[in-house]
Amino acid sequence: MAVSELQINARGMTFDALCAGAEGDPLLILLHGLPRNRWEWHHQIAPMADLGFRVVAPDLRGFCAGARPHGVEAYHVDEYAQDVLAIADAVGFAGKPFHLMGTSIGASMAWWLAGRYAERVATLVCINIPHPGALAEQRGAAMPGADDQATKFSYISEAAKEGNERHMFESMLGAQGVSAEESEPYRTALDDDDALVAVFNYYRALRLWNREPLAAASMPTLFIWPTGSQNVAGSSIEANANWVTGPYRLEVIKDVHQPALQAAPDVMTSLLIEHLRTHVASADEKPALSKSERKKARRKQRSASERTGAQAMVDLADAAVEEAMALVGRVAVEGELVLETAMPSLDAATYCRKRINEALGFDEWLDEVEVWVWDAHTHQRTVLSDGGKASGVEIRLGQRPEPH
Repeated sequence: MAVSELQINARGMTFDALCAGAEGDPLLILLHGLPRNRWEWHHQIAPMADLGFRVVAPDLRGFCAGARPHGVEAYHVDEYAQDVLAIADAVGFAGKPFHLMGTSIGASMAWWLAGRYAERVATLVCINIPHPGALAEQRGAAMPGADDQATKFSYISEAAKEGNERHMFESMLGAQGVSAEESEPYRTALDDDDALVAVFNYYRALRLWNREPLAAASMPTLFIWPTGSQNVAGSSIEANANWVTGPYRLEVIKDVHQPALQAAPDVMTSLLIEHLRTHVASADEKPALSKSERKKARRKQRSASERTGAQAMVDLADAAVEEAMALVGRVAVEGELVLETAMPSLDAATYCRKRINEALGFDEWLDEVEVWVWDAHTHQRTVLSDGGKASGVEIRLGQRPEPH
Protein backbone atom coordinates (compact mmCIF):
# COMPACT_ATOMS: atom_id res chain seq x y z
CA MET A 1 0.00 0.00 0.00
CA ALA A 2 1.45 3.36 -1.04
CA VAL A 3 1.93 6.03 1.63
CA SER A 4 1.38 9.62 0.56
CA GLU A 5 1.63 13.12 2.00
CA LEU A 6 -1.61 14.92 2.80
CA GLN A 7 -2.47 18.41 4.02
CA ILE A 8 -5.56 18.62 6.22
CA ASN A 9 -7.35 21.90 6.93
CA ALA A 10 -8.87 21.91 10.41
CA ARG A 11 -9.67 24.62 12.97
CA GLY A 12 -8.21 27.31 10.72
CA MET A 13 -4.85 25.54 10.48
CA THR A 14 -3.16 23.21 8.01
CA PHE A 15 -1.75 19.94 9.33
CA ASP A 16 0.81 17.89 7.40
CA ALA A 17 0.09 14.17 7.51
CA LEU A 18 1.11 10.80 6.11
CA CYS A 19 -1.77 8.66 4.92
CA ALA A 20 -2.66 5.41 3.20
CA GLY A 21 -5.80 3.43 2.47
CA ALA A 22 -9.04 4.11 0.69
CA GLU A 23 -11.34 6.95 1.62
CA GLY A 24 -14.41 5.49 3.28
CA ASP A 25 -12.51 2.68 5.01
CA PRO A 26 -12.60 2.71 8.83
CA LEU A 27 -10.43 5.58 10.06
CA LEU A 28 -7.28 4.97 12.11
CA ILE A 29 -5.49 8.07 13.48
CA LEU A 30 -1.89 7.82 14.72
CA LEU A 31 -0.40 10.40 17.11
CA HIS A 32 3.37 10.79 17.32
CA GLY A 33 5.70 11.67 20.20
CA LEU A 34 8.31 14.31 21.00
CA PRO A 35 10.80 15.32 19.58
CA ARG A 36 9.39 13.48 16.58
CA ASN A 37 6.63 14.00 14.01
CA ARG A 38 4.40 12.02 11.63
CA TRP A 39 7.45 10.13 10.32
CA GLU A 40 7.58 8.14 13.56
CA TRP A 41 4.79 5.89 12.22
CA HIS A 42 6.22 5.34 8.74
CA HIS A 43 6.91 1.61 9.28
CA GLN A 44 3.36 0.88 10.43
CA ILE A 45 1.14 2.98 8.12
CA ALA A 46 1.11 0.75 5.04
CA PRO A 47 0.70 -2.59 6.86
CA MET A 48 -2.29 -1.27 8.82
CA ALA A 49 -3.81 0.25 5.68
CA ASP A 50 -3.49 -3.20 4.08
CA LEU A 51 -5.91 -4.47 6.73
CA GLY A 52 -8.59 -2.19 5.27
CA PHE A 53 -8.11 1.07 7.18
CA ARG A 54 -7.83 4.67 6.10
CA VAL A 55 -4.67 5.48 8.11
CA VAL A 56 -3.84 9.11 8.90
CA ALA A 57 -0.73 10.14 10.87
CA PRO A 58 -0.85 13.93 11.31
CA ASP A 59 1.76 16.25 12.74
CA LEU A 60 0.57 17.57 16.10
CA ARG A 61 0.11 21.32 16.56
CA GLY A 62 3.46 23.06 16.84
CA PHE A 63 5.22 20.43 14.75
CA CYS A 64 4.33 21.85 11.32
CA ALA A 65 4.45 25.42 10.10
CA GLY A 66 0.76 25.57 9.18
CA ALA A 67 -0.40 24.68 12.68
CA ARG A 68 1.84 26.58 15.07
CA PRO A 69 -0.22 28.89 17.33
CA HIS A 70 1.50 31.21 19.81
CA GLY A 71 1.22 31.10 23.59
CA VAL A 72 1.43 28.32 26.16
CA GLU A 73 -2.35 28.20 26.62
CA ALA A 74 -2.69 27.08 22.99
CA TYR A 75 -0.95 23.81 23.97
CA HIS A 76 -3.39 22.61 26.61
CA VAL A 77 -4.00 18.92 25.96
CA ASP A 78 -7.62 19.60 25.02
CA GLU A 79 -6.43 21.82 22.16
CA TYR A 80 -4.53 18.85 20.71
CA ALA A 81 -7.62 16.69 21.27
CA GLN A 82 -9.87 19.16 19.46
CA ASP A 83 -7.38 19.13 16.58
CA VAL A 84 -7.66 15.34 16.31
CA LEU A 85 -11.46 15.45 16.33
CA ALA A 86 -11.44 18.18 13.67
CA ILE A 87 -8.98 16.18 11.54
CA ALA A 88 -11.29 13.14 11.76
CA ASP A 89 -14.21 15.33 10.70
CA ALA A 90 -12.21 16.80 7.81
CA VAL A 91 -11.33 13.38 6.33
CA GLY A 92 -14.94 12.25 6.25
CA PHE A 93 -15.67 11.00 9.77
CA ALA A 94 -17.66 13.95 11.13
CA GLY A 95 -19.16 12.90 14.43
CA LYS A 96 -18.22 9.25 13.85
CA PRO A 97 -15.97 6.99 15.95
CA PHE A 98 -12.46 6.19 14.75
CA HIS A 99 -9.59 4.00 15.90
CA LEU A 100 -6.77 5.73 17.76
CA MET A 101 -3.13 5.04 18.58
CA GLY A 102 -0.66 7.32 20.33
CA THR A 103 2.93 7.15 21.51
CA SER A 104 4.83 9.30 24.02
CA ILE A 105 3.03 12.66 24.30
CA GLY A 106 0.65 11.34 21.64
CA ALA A 107 -0.34 8.67 24.16
CA SER A 108 -1.26 11.36 26.69
CA MET A 109 -3.50 12.97 24.07
CA ALA A 110 -5.01 9.59 23.18
CA TRP A 111 -5.89 8.89 26.83
CA TRP A 112 -7.48 12.34 27.04
CA LEU A 113 -9.58 11.69 23.93
CA ALA A 114 -10.61 8.28 25.28
CA GLY A 115 -11.62 9.75 28.65
CA ARG A 116 -13.31 12.97 27.51
CA TYR A 117 -14.65 12.00 24.07
CA ALA A 118 -15.24 8.26 24.44
CA GLU A 119 -18.05 8.27 21.89
CA ARG A 120 -15.49 9.13 19.18
CA VAL A 121 -12.85 6.49 20.07
CA ALA A 122 -13.63 2.93 18.93
CA THR A 123 -10.38 1.24 20.00
CA LEU A 124 -7.22 2.54 21.67
CA VAL A 125 -3.49 1.85 21.69
CA CYS A 126 -1.11 3.83 23.93
CA ILE A 127 2.65 3.38 23.95
CA ASN A 128 4.94 4.13 26.92
CA ILE A 129 2.88 6.78 28.78
CA PRO A 130 0.10 5.40 31.03
CA HIS A 131 -3.27 6.98 31.77
CA PRO A 132 -2.88 10.26 33.73
CA GLY A 133 -4.89 8.69 36.54
CA ALA A 134 -2.31 5.92 36.91
CA LEU A 135 0.49 8.48 37.01
CA ALA A 136 -1.41 10.51 39.63
CA GLU A 137 -1.88 7.38 41.77
CA GLN A 138 1.88 6.89 41.88
CA ARG A 139 2.91 10.55 42.12
CA GLY A 140 4.25 10.84 45.63
CA ALA A 141 3.02 7.36 46.61
CA ALA A 142 6.50 5.85 46.72
CA MET A 143 9.47 6.88 48.78
CA PRO A 144 11.85 9.07 46.74
CA GLY A 145 14.26 6.94 44.77
CA ALA A 146 15.37 5.91 41.32
CA ASP A 147 12.12 4.09 40.51
CA ASP A 148 9.48 6.51 41.77
CA GLN A 149 7.43 8.34 39.14
CA ALA A 150 8.42 11.83 40.28
CA THR A 151 12.09 10.98 39.73
CA LYS A 152 11.35 9.37 36.38
CA PHE A 153 9.65 12.59 35.24
CA SER A 154 12.32 14.94 36.61
CA TYR A 155 13.39 15.82 33.05
CA ILE A 156 10.07 17.61 32.49
CA SER A 157 11.12 20.68 34.47
CA GLU A 158 14.17 21.06 32.22
CA ALA A 159 12.06 20.53 29.10
CA ALA A 160 9.67 23.27 30.23
CA LYS A 161 12.35 25.94 30.70
CA GLU A 162 12.25 28.76 28.19
CA GLY A 163 15.50 28.99 26.24
CA ASN A 164 16.33 25.34 26.92
CA GLU A 165 14.55 23.94 23.87
CA ARG A 166 17.63 23.43 21.69
CA HIS A 167 19.53 21.59 24.43
CA MET A 168 16.56 19.30 25.17
CA PHE A 169 15.93 18.64 21.48
CA GLU A 170 19.53 17.52 20.92
CA SER A 171 19.53 15.51 24.14
CA MET A 172 16.31 13.70 23.28
CA LEU A 173 17.40 12.98 19.72
CA GLY A 174 20.70 11.62 20.99
CA ALA A 175 18.97 9.31 23.47
CA GLN A 176 16.74 7.69 20.85
CA GLY A 177 19.33 5.18 19.75
CA VAL A 178 18.04 4.82 16.18
CA SER A 179 20.00 5.31 12.96
CA ALA A 180 20.63 8.73 11.45
CA GLU A 181 18.39 7.73 8.54
CA GLU A 182 15.52 7.12 10.96
CA SER A 183 15.97 10.36 12.92
CA GLU A 184 17.08 12.82 10.24
CA PRO A 185 13.50 13.78 9.24
CA TYR A 186 12.96 15.13 12.76
CA ARG A 187 16.04 17.29 12.60
CA THR A 188 15.07 18.58 9.16
CA ALA A 189 11.52 19.44 10.23
CA LEU A 190 12.18 20.86 13.69
CA ASP A 191 15.68 22.38 13.52
CA ASP A 192 14.28 25.89 13.89
CA ASP A 193 14.04 28.02 17.04
CA ASP A 194 10.38 29.02 16.51
CA ALA A 195 9.42 25.42 15.87
CA LEU A 196 11.21 24.21 19.00
CA VAL A 197 9.53 26.83 21.20
CA ALA A 198 6.14 25.68 19.92
CA VAL A 199 6.98 21.98 20.29
CA PHE A 200 8.23 22.34 23.87
CA ASN A 201 5.17 24.39 24.85
CA TYR A 202 3.64 20.95 25.45
CA TYR A 203 5.72 20.67 28.62
CA ARG A 204 5.06 24.26 29.69
CA ALA A 205 1.31 23.65 29.38
CA LEU A 206 1.30 20.49 31.51
CA ARG A 207 0.53 22.51 34.65
CA LEU A 208 -2.72 23.65 33.02
CA TRP A 209 -4.24 20.17 32.87
CA ASN A 210 -2.21 17.34 34.39
CA ARG A 211 -4.24 17.32 37.63
CA GLU A 212 -7.64 17.53 35.95
CA PRO A 213 -9.84 14.46 36.49
CA LEU A 214 -10.05 12.09 33.54
CA ALA A 215 -12.38 9.11 33.17
CA ALA A 216 -11.09 5.61 32.56
CA ALA A 217 -10.90 4.31 28.99
CA SER A 218 -13.99 2.25 28.20
CA MET A 219 -12.97 0.91 24.78
CA PRO A 220 -10.71 -2.06 23.93
CA THR A 221 -7.22 -0.89 24.89
CA LEU A 222 -3.70 -2.12 24.27
CA PHE A 223 -0.87 -0.59 26.29
CA ILE A 224 2.73 -1.23 25.19
CA TRP A 225 5.63 -0.49 27.53
CA PRO A 226 9.14 -0.38 26.06
CA THR A 227 11.20 -0.65 29.23
CA GLY A 228 14.36 0.84 27.75
CA SER A 229 12.98 4.39 27.84
CA GLN A 230 13.12 4.37 31.66
CA ASN A 231 10.85 7.39 32.15
CA VAL A 232 7.90 5.46 33.55
CA ALA A 233 7.92 3.64 36.89
CA GLY A 234 6.86 0.00 37.02
CA SER A 235 4.27 0.91 39.66
CA SER A 236 2.61 3.31 37.20
CA ILE A 237 2.42 0.52 34.63
CA GLU A 238 0.74 -1.75 37.18
CA ALA A 239 -1.73 0.99 38.14
CA ASN A 240 -2.69 1.54 34.51
CA ALA A 241 -5.07 -1.43 34.55
CA ASN A 242 -7.20 0.48 37.08
CA TRP A 243 -7.90 3.11 34.42
CA VAL A 244 -9.34 0.91 31.68
CA THR A 245 -12.85 -0.50 32.03
CA GLY A 246 -12.95 -2.09 28.58
CA PRO A 247 -10.92 -5.11 27.42
CA TYR A 248 -7.30 -4.42 28.39
CA ARG A 249 -3.99 -5.93 27.35
CA LEU A 250 -0.48 -5.00 28.51
CA GLU A 251 2.55 -5.85 26.40
CA VAL A 252 6.05 -5.31 27.82
CA ILE A 253 8.93 -5.02 25.35
CA LYS A 254 12.14 -5.36 27.30
CA ASP A 255 15.25 -3.31 26.54
CA VAL A 256 13.62 -1.34 23.73
CA HIS A 257 13.93 2.44 23.88
CA GLN A 258 11.54 5.01 22.47
CA PRO A 259 10.78 5.48 19.62
CA ALA A 260 9.84 1.79 19.82
CA LEU A 261 7.94 2.08 16.52
CA GLN A 262 11.31 2.65 14.83
CA ALA A 263 13.60 0.76 17.21
CA ALA A 264 11.58 -2.49 16.95
CA PRO A 265 9.30 -1.94 13.94
CA ASP A 266 8.47 -5.60 13.22
CA VAL A 267 7.50 -6.36 16.82
CA MET A 268 5.45 -3.20 17.15
CA THR A 269 3.66 -3.65 13.84
CA SER A 270 2.77 -7.22 14.75
CA LEU A 271 1.28 -6.16 18.10
CA LEU A 272 -0.74 -3.34 16.55
CA ILE A 273 -2.13 -5.54 13.78
CA GLU A 274 -3.07 -8.25 16.29
CA HIS A 275 -4.92 -5.66 18.39
CA LEU A 276 -6.89 -4.42 15.37
CA ARG A 277 -7.75 -7.92 14.18
CA THR A 278 -8.94 -8.88 17.66
CA HIS A 279 -11.13 -5.88 18.41
CA VAL A 280 -12.14 -4.02 15.29
CA ALA A 281 -14.84 -6.40 14.09
CA SER A 282 -16.55 -6.34 17.48
CA ALA A 283 -16.16 -2.57 17.74
CA ASP A 284 -17.52 -1.90 14.24
CA GLU A 285 -20.26 -4.55 14.19
CA LYS A 286 -21.60 -4.12 17.73
CA PRO A 287 -25.43 -3.82 17.56
CA ALA A 288 -26.85 -0.46 18.55
CA LEU A 289 -27.92 -0.10 22.18
CA SER A 290 -31.54 0.53 23.01
CA LYS A 291 -32.52 3.89 24.46
CA SER A 292 -32.75 2.46 28.00
CA GLU A 293 -29.38 0.71 27.61
CA ARG A 294 -27.78 3.97 26.44
CA LYS A 295 -29.19 5.81 29.49
CA LYS A 296 -27.90 3.08 31.81
CA ALA A 297 -24.43 3.20 30.21
CA ARG A 298 -24.32 7.00 30.53
CA ARG A 299 -25.32 6.83 34.21
CA LYS A 300 -22.61 4.23 34.86
CA GLN A 301 -19.97 6.29 33.08
CA ARG A 302 -21.06 9.50 34.84
CA SER A 303 -20.92 7.78 38.24
CA ALA A 304 -17.39 6.49 37.53
CA SER A 305 -16.35 9.92 36.32
CA GLU A 306 -17.71 11.58 39.46
CA ARG A 307 -15.82 9.16 41.71
CA THR A 308 -12.66 9.79 39.73
CA GLY A 309 -13.22 13.55 39.91
CA ALA A 310 -13.70 13.54 43.68
CA GLN A 311 -10.44 11.67 44.25
CA ALA A 312 -8.61 13.96 41.82
CA MET A 313 -9.88 16.99 43.76
CA VAL A 314 -8.54 15.55 47.01
CA ASP A 315 -5.17 14.80 45.37
CA LEU A 316 -5.03 18.34 43.98
CA ALA A 317 -5.78 19.85 47.38
CA ASP A 318 -3.15 17.65 49.05
CA ALA A 319 -0.55 18.97 46.61
CA ALA A 320 -1.67 22.58 47.14
CA VAL A 321 -1.54 22.23 50.94
CA GLU A 322 1.95 20.70 50.80
CA GLU A 323 3.19 23.53 48.60
CA ALA A 324 1.52 26.21 50.74
CA MET A 325 3.08 24.82 53.93
CA ALA A 326 6.50 25.01 52.27
CA LEU A 327 5.99 28.59 51.06
CA VAL A 328 4.22 30.24 53.98
CA GLY A 329 7.39 31.13 55.86
CA ARG A 330 8.58 33.19 52.87
CA VAL A 331 5.46 35.35 52.61
CA ALA A 332 6.59 37.86 55.25
CA VAL A 333 9.84 38.40 53.31
CA GLU A 334 8.59 38.30 49.71
CA GLY A 335 5.11 39.72 50.25
CA GLU A 336 3.18 37.51 47.86
CA LEU A 337 3.71 34.04 46.38
CA VAL A 338 1.77 32.19 43.70
CA LEU A 339 1.30 28.45 44.08
CA GLU A 340 2.69 26.49 41.13
CA THR A 341 -0.01 23.85 41.62
CA ALA A 342 -2.32 24.52 38.67
CA MET A 343 -6.00 25.17 39.40
CA PRO A 344 -8.20 23.63 36.66
CA SER A 345 -11.33 25.55 37.76
CA LEU A 346 -12.65 28.08 40.21
CA ASP A 347 -14.39 25.35 42.19
CA ALA A 348 -11.08 23.52 42.58
CA ALA A 349 -9.32 26.71 43.69
CA THR A 350 -12.04 27.44 46.25
CA TYR A 351 -11.81 23.93 47.68
CA CYS A 352 -8.01 24.10 47.80
CA ARG A 353 -8.16 27.50 49.52
CA LYS A 354 -10.39 26.00 52.22
CA ARG A 355 -8.02 23.07 52.74
CA ILE A 356 -4.98 25.36 52.89
CA ASN A 357 -6.59 27.57 55.53
CA GLU A 358 -7.49 24.49 57.57
CA ALA A 359 -3.92 23.20 57.34
CA LEU A 360 -2.39 26.54 58.32
CA GLY A 361 -4.70 26.92 61.28
CA PHE A 362 -7.10 29.66 60.18
CA ASP A 363 -7.37 31.49 63.50
CA GLU A 364 -3.64 31.38 64.20
CA TRP A 365 -2.59 32.64 60.77
CA LEU A 366 -5.43 35.06 60.04
CA ASP A 367 -3.43 38.17 60.93
CA GLU A 368 -0.37 37.11 58.99
CA VAL A 369 -1.39 35.16 55.87
CA GLU A 370 -4.41 35.30 53.59
CA VAL A 371 -5.07 32.84 50.78
CA TRP A 372 -6.44 34.57 47.69
CA VAL A 373 -8.00 33.14 44.56
CA TRP A 374 -7.04 35.15 41.48
CA ASP A 375 -7.82 35.12 37.78
CA ALA A 376 -4.40 34.62 36.19
CA HIS A 377 -5.46 36.43 33.01
CA THR A 378 -7.02 39.61 34.42
CA HIS A 379 -4.90 39.66 37.61
CA GLN A 380 -8.08 40.44 39.56
CA ARG A 381 -9.47 38.62 42.55
CA THR A 382 -12.06 36.13 41.32
CA VAL A 383 -15.60 36.33 42.69
CA LEU A 384 -16.00 32.98 44.40
CA SER A 385 -19.73 32.75 43.71
CA ASP A 386 -19.07 32.57 39.97
CA GLY A 387 -18.40 28.81 40.28
CA GLY A 388 -17.22 26.16 37.90
CA LYS A 389 -15.60 26.82 34.59
CA ALA A 390 -13.18 29.74 35.05
CA SER A 391 -9.80 29.19 33.41
CA GLY A 392 -6.41 30.49 34.41
CA VAL A 393 -7.27 30.50 38.13
CA GLU A 394 -4.40 30.59 40.59
CA ILE A 395 -3.96 30.64 44.36
CA ARG A 396 -1.76 33.29 45.97
CA LEU A 397 -0.47 33.50 49.50
CA GLY A 398 -0.04 37.04 50.77
CA GLN A 399 0.01 39.16 53.89
CA ARG A 400 -3.37 40.33 55.05
CA PRO A 401 -3.66 44.07 54.32
CA GLU A 402 -3.45 46.38 57.33
CA PRO A 403 -6.86 47.87 58.24
CA HIS A 404 -7.14 51.60 57.55
